[in-house]
Amino acid sequence: MIYSCVDDPEPEILTLIDLQISVDSDTLLIKGGDKKNLLVNGIYVKFENNTITNKGGIAITSYTVVNADTVVKGIDGSTLDWYSSNNSVATVDNGELESTIYGGITEITASKDLLISNTIYVMVQAGAPILIIDPPVTEIVFQQEIGNVSGWVAGTDFTLKLNSNYIEFSDEGRFNKSVSLNVGENTFDIIATNNDESALSTTRIKKIINLSFDDITGHWKGETITRPFSFDIYKLADQYIINGTLTVDLTFLGGAEVVQDIAVIGLINNDGTIDAQLSKEASGMSISGSLGGLFSTSGSAGGSYTLYIELLGIPLSHTEEWTAEKQ
Repeated sequence: MIYSCVDDPEPEILTLIDLQISVDSDTLLIKGGDKKNLLVNGIYVKFENNTITNKGGIAITSYTVVNADTVVKGIDGSTLDWYSSNNSVATVDNGELESTIYGGITEITASKDLLISNTIYVMVQAGAPILIIDPPVTEIVFQQEIGNVSGWVAGTDFTLKLNSNYIEFSDEGRFNKSVSLNVGENTFDIIATNNDESALSTTRIKKIINLSFDDITGHWKGETITRPFSFDIYKLADQYIINGTLTVDLTFLGGAEVVQDIAVIGLINNDGTIDAQLSKEASGMSISGSLGGLFSTSGSAGGSYTLYIELLGIPLSHTEEWTAEKQ
């Protein structure tokens, strides 16, 4: 057997006596909405164990000596408890400081067990307003003269514009504005700007694509996950009809390898959504279901369908997504 010639050194016994948040100055300046990682150093004191043996061999006593030398080590922020005196100005989580957009001053400390760190002050300059547009950000409509742009804005002191026109908002920051639509793509810039000297701003874009039903009439080719299908859209009296066939692979259900010529017949609703029914009768098989979808532009569409299949007296169901393009 082989033994090491050098005894393993005893590990240092360190006790934490102080915490220090490490920053360049007592007051941090940060822009509203920004984040910053706070570093914390732990101040440790070395302890040494000592033993006295009674000369008579009757008793052994031990005592601890505190070495005046200190050791500085970084501490993982996730192991500390953090405190902010004003969470509406900034919060700290696992050592990451996150300021709000509102501005102001807050005091930050960290603690571990009974030790509390030094206090740092965080001064937050008001950031750009928060601006959220209600979905969908890109919207498809059919033959409409009026559209709608709505959403929510938050900040301290700001103005709100839609394109070059000022618009109003509620005390809670909600806004809802009717807009005139042209045929084709309509783009609306919504801009929230601080009224102070910073003039920080946030811009969001809403697009409303105003289609004519004539834009979607014609022959379409599409595909599901595994198989292609095609359909036509045409006007009949005052309605727009979708008429086509669907092919489905049913091997995973234990059926025939491919089922072709499943009829697709239905309507294009006034809002441009697709509402069609699926059907097919074959030897030992009955298929029904529905196909829905909508248009993403004048030349593309997508959606999903669900089949209800009775195969040799056994009921099954299957759902797939589909996409299609106008030819």
